[in-house]
Amino acid sequence: ALSGGACALLGMTTQESHDHYLESKLRVVLEALVEALLATKPEDSAAFSAEWLAQRHSERDPEQKEVLRIRAERDALLRKRDELLERLGETAAVTEEGGEEDSEEQAKILKMKDSDRRASVSAPTISKERMKTWVKPHHDKMQEVRDNIKNVISKNDKLNVLFGHLADSAVYDVIDAMAPVAVEAGSNLISQGEEGDNFYIVDKGSFDIFV
Repeated sequence: ALSGGACALLGMTTQESHDHYLESKLRVVLEALVEALLATKPEDSAAFSAEWLAQRHSERDPEQKEVLRIRAERDALLRKRDELLERLGETAAVTEEGGEEDSEEQAKILKMKDSDRRASVSAPTISKERMKTWVKPHHDKMQEVRDNIKNVISKNDKLNVLFGHLADSAVYDVIDAMAPVAVEAGSNLISQGEEGDNFYIVDKGSFDIFV
């Protein structure tokens, strides 16, 4: 008797579980299918129902969603790869073009250097006798002018190559040897290829440089 009662209790529990499944799962699906049939009114209701159920299953299948997600990620990575390859191609083209321009520019510079190159550059030898009678050139200037020129020399890296090893007193000797020069607009102060005989510091105005 105890065994039979247990079987009856188990049967009721399974039935209730089935009823719950039909109510919560199948009823929703069937109602949606009926709405689709009424809205579409297909000629072949059975074929339409089978196709509708298959599509619904694929849309709600967790594995199918994962497959779609992976495909979307793959497509995004492929698009990113194509963009990077396109950018690399553009960079290579620009680099190649820039390399050709640099080669042409270097060829021009070398040609100019070869045309103007001298065997050697050196100062003329000064004898001891001449040194005894040599007098430093001197052009009077206001102290403010002298300090301004000294400031220009101190702040310019290229001028420091010439004057950086000199003491201040020696730098002022060079400054005192300078004389003001007025240059008319449009005139050439220095021409490339000619022997240089003066050193200039621009106080006012501006100059164009053509190589």
